[in-house]
Amino acid sequence: MKMRKYLFSLSLILLANSFFAQQISNDVQVVAPYQPTISDAYKVNFLPVINDTAEVKQLFDYGIESKQVKTNFDLEPISAATMLGEPLSKLYRSNFKFGFGNYLTPLFDFNYSTLRSKTKMLGVNLGHLSSNAKLKLTDDVKSIADYSNNYISIFGKQFFDNQTLAADIYVKRNVVYYYGYNVENDSLETFPEDGFKQRFLNAGGNIHYNSTHADSSHMNFDVRLNLDYLQDINAFSQKSFALNTSFNQFFIDKLIGVDFDAAHYIRDNIAVLYNNTIVNIQPWISMFGKDWKATGGINFTGNVLSGIADYHIYPKIELQYSIANNIIIPYAGFNGGVLANDYKKSVFENPFLKADVYVANSNLKKNFYLGLKGGLSSTTSFNIRGSYSEIDNEHFYVNSLGVDSIYENTFDVAYDNIDLLNVYGEILSKPSEKFSFLLKGNYYNYVYLENELKPWHKPQYDVTLSTRYNLQSKIIVRADVFAIGKRFAKSNNPAVEFYELGEIVDINLGIEYRYSKILSAFVNFNNLTSSKYQIWNLYPSQRFNFIAGFSYSL
Repeated sequence: MKMRKYLFSLSLILLANSFFAQQISNDVQVVAPYQPTISDAYKVNFLPVINDTAEVKQLFDYGIESKQVKTNFDLEPISAATMLGEPLSKLYRSNFKFGFGNYLTPLFDFNYSTLRSKTKMLGVNLGHLSSNAKLKLTDDVKSIADYSNNYISIFGKQFFDNQTLAADIYVKRNVVYYYGYNVENDSLETFPEDGFKQRFLNAGGNIHYNSTHADSSHMNFDVRLNLDYLQDINAFSQKSFALNTSFNQFFIDKLIGVDFDAAHYIRDNIAVLYNNTIVNIQPWISMFGKDWKATGGINFTGNVLSGIADYHIYPKIELQYSIANNIIIPYAGFNGGVLANDYKKSVFENPFLKADVYVANSNLKKNFYLGLKGGLSSTTSFNIRGSYSEIDNEHFYVNSLGVDSIYENTFDVAYDNIDLLNVYGEILSKPSEKFSFLLKGNYYNYVYLENELKPWHKPQYDVTLSTRYNLQSKIIVRADVFAIGKRFAKSNNPAVEFYELGEIVDINLGIEYRYSKILSAFVNFNNLTSSKYQIWNLYPSQRFNFIAGFSYSL
């Protein structure tokens, strides 16, 4: 045992000596750059599978025993649901309007009507507007240019389940002066200082009966009747009767209808008694597609003038097609007809017409039109149309000259056969409840005149711009601009062929301040630029004028 210990100790001593005898060098020699590498790893590409040799089948056998559970439920009645719409604005039975302006211009207007009703409506409207002024014909010559308009009407409407009946009667009394005359006329020394006055008394009534069916399976109808009487200061008069009817109904997918119109005019107390009767019978049919509509018909017209009958047949054709859900709708058509030119229509167009003049009817032989309409947005719509017409017996107003009109201050009528090119456009926009505007205009090109040198008193163009702005329902501002192109007046002087009437720009402004719902004040400015112009030859219009006043509702 001791011997083993000695041998082990000796071995350790020898081993230690060998360690001390080894020499370690600190120098390192690099043979090549070190490039570490990683050996690829390979996954085991299989899944374990358990093979269960024992199969266990579970069998279920169960049942449900139903039992009624008693419950107590008491019904409580509830009120029916109601649809609440926008509250109706309060209506007032009457409204008074008073005003006064320069040129000694008083204004009065009164309206009275029943309040909101599902069965009937009754009302009355009466008013007065006049002016007392002398207008300059030249720097040294003034002429009495007074006028007055008086009117009263009583109207009513009865509502039935599927029809509406409306009626009104009216009386109008208008006075004008023949104040425009040729200052170069040698007979002016005899022109009366109080001028030449003309007065028109007009009375009549209307009846309108039409259907209001909500669906298209019923026959729709519209019947209008007018009786009218007009007399001037010289007892020249006109009696007229007019009936306008329209009937239509859907048959499967087609709308079939017929229009019947009849008018009869009796002109009294002139050199020749004129009886003018016009009858139109117009059957038509409309067909529809998903994006298109086509209408075709024939207008049978009979015109009996003082016992002489004249008959015409005119086509009625119109086509339209909707593009992009009515955003753009191109349309075209072709038609014609007899255009009635009665005495009332003529003197309301030109109040300085000679009292004994009868304006004959015109014959619209052909009228072809092509247009584009639609909506630029939900608030803006437009319509552009061009037409070409052939018209026989078209009338033009010319200054009269003769034994009974030596001053040239009344107008006669000249007739001609013409071809007319007309371009019309309009755009209507209401971007908000506060602001709206309308811009529309016409361009006229008289391509052909058979006899006359110019289309007397007819403008080359006319443009209208109307705007309205509502500032918090307190201040209402209205602005209108009217522009009329140059016109030509026929001369009675052999040395002068015609006179040129210059272009017209008339700017009007109206401001209303609503102090409350029943009281408001207003002021209307007309011809703001104080332009000097003539609508009719030798007749200068009023320059800058205004009317200020207030209105009150009860």
